[in-house]
Amino acid sequence: MKKWLFGFLGVALIVVCSVFGYVSYQKHEGEVFKQNIEKKMPVDQINAHAKSYKEDATNVNNDMSLGQMLSIQKEAIEMGVNKQVFAQIQIPALGLALPIFKGANQYTLSLGAATYFYEDAEMGKGNYVLAGHNMEMPGVLFSDIQKLSLGEVMDLVSNDGVYRYKV
Repeated sequence: MKKWLFGFLGVALIVVCSVFGYVSYQKHEGEVFKQNIEKKMPVDQINAHAKSYKEDATNVNNDMSLGQMLSIQKEAIEMGVNKQVFAQIQIPALGLALPIFKGANQYTLSLGAATYFYEDAEMGKGNYVLAGHNMEMPGVLFSDIQKLSLGEVMDLVSNDGVYRYKV
């Protein structure tokens, strides 16, 4: 009977310690997450930084200014989005080289181009749809794209090869 009681108490102690350890671990992870969030630049600082850019900057989707775009870029880099590049678009006539990401959202589009709509599309096989921002400010993302002429080339470069497309 004593062996059974000691065994039961031993198992109960292990279970209680495990539950306590798990709860403590979850609480610690929550605190670490909270600290990481607080390390980000406070919203009022981001807004002040964004206002330091031209107030009359041409806006894009949903009245996005260059300052707002830069704030989103900063956030995207902090989240590691810039490390998820899978290809690059190069347009020699414009001296443009931008990363291509899978999936279009505010973070990927703030850093370069993104695949859009056709998930099963393959580079080099027919049309390849990319999304990108035209900030209407020279040298920013796809702002100079209107300068391209018919017949000029752009290359999509990936680990699988280089795929040339013509305007």
